[in-house]
Amino acid sequence: MEFNSLFFMMICLPLFILIMRMTVHTKAEPYILLCFSLLFYLLSDIHSFLLLIAFILFTWIFARAVHRHSSLYPLYLLITAGLLSIFKYGSFIASHLGAFLHGATAISLIMPVGISFYIFTGISYVSDVYYGKYPPERDLLYLASYLTFFPTIVSGPLHRYEAYRAYLNTHRINSDTIAYGLRRFILGLGKKVILANQLALVTSAIFSQKELSLLPAWYGLIAYTLQIYYDFSSYSDMAIGIAAMIGYQLPENFDHPYLAVSFQDFWRRWHITLSRWFRDYVYIPLGGNRVSTLKWLRNMLIVWILTGIWHGSSLNFVLWGLWNFLFLVLERKVYRVKNPVLGWIVTMLIVSGGWLLFRVTSLSQLKMYVRALIGRGIPLNMLYIRSLDILWLIPIVALAFLLLFVPLIRLPSKTKRRYRLLYDLFLVMILCISVFLIISGSYSAFIYFGF
Repeated sequence: MEFNSLFFMMICLPLFILIMRMTVHTKAEPYILLCFSLLFYLLSDIHSFLLLIAFILFTWIFARAVHRHSSLYPLYLLITAGLLSIFKYGSFIASHLGAFLHGATAISLIMPVGISFYIFTGISYVSDVYYGKYPPERDLLYLASYLTFFPTIVSGPLHRYEAYRAYLNTHRINSDTIAYGLRRFILGLGKKVILANQLALVTSAIFSQKELSLLPAWYGLIAYTLQIYYDFSSYSDMAIGIAAMIGYQLPENFDHPYLAVSFQDFWRRWHITLSRWFRDYVYIPLGGNRVSTLKWLRNMLIVWILTGIWHGSSLNFVLWGLWNFLFLVLERKVYRVKNPVLGWIVTMLIVSGGWLLFRVTSLSQLKMYVRALIGRGIPLNMLYIRSLDILWLIPIVALAFLLLFVPLIRLPSKTKRRYRLLYDLFLVMILCISVFLIISGSYSAFIYFGF
């Protein structure tokens, strides 16, 4: 089940908000939240449901054990990392072993929905217990409601148990929280259905070609750069919106990343919760930047290789991680662009180059695409471009680019009432267009569902 399905929006979400509003601050509230989260996951991936339940029990038991015997903490990390590796990279390793062993049967494993996110959530909880930030949770069902919190279990944002436990004790649900959450949800829905899904038509058409010329190659790369932002940030907006409707403030995951004037600035704005997770649980424990230059380079390399392989097992994700490592090091040690306009242009070229590595499926495709980007592809053939039926989407690409510079999420608190009314009418229009496109069959899964 996905947030942008009519069944979820028209039936599940209103019913969930109504029940949570009726049971706010009762003993039943966290358990109702847990039941709804488990049902949401069950409808999303019934085959992996028992694995999720086993992971919850395992994490609850191990956190209590780590609190008493800290030496068990590395074992928890080893087991959880091994579990994640089996499902994310097992098929990749087995297929290569099958080819090497000539005739060995390849094993195909279906990756459970949200496993990357709920395992990272579990690691953050046990790690915080290990570092003494708070004692382990005694109530299994409270911890289960945190690990399975349905707005975040599939694609984040990653959140911490300390904030979640405080929410259960102090939150409030009223017309203001519901109104803000609804606005945020509709905004995310529009970014996904109206923008990201249409941009996906461009990228799918262009990245499926065996040869490209200069202009289509840049058209496709710009479209994908915009698509991945609107696709992923839309899910975060919808998750934050749902949580806000029940009084829980999830951490922001994006802060206008494509307005960054340096590559370091970009990574302070993009997928913020994942960056903080690697900072707090990998980078700082390794010594962070309070070490020698060689050890700092080691720490950065480890973080970015792990970030790359967290996204997938194929070589392009490792190359993407190394690309980020390289330019972050160069920007810190070799060059720094002081002019903000030039800094923005350089940053966007680096970011787009990274997304090219993220999108291609083979080294041969990467080589072909790079040749096209520098003008060494095939000659431009407008008849062939028209046959791809993507020229009509140029206004959508242009609109998606222009909206990067518009603060859509929050209106200033002093905004006049008539402007707030216009904003709400704008959101109603976005909702109507989105529902129409969903009914007409405009469907595309969220990109980060694959991670």
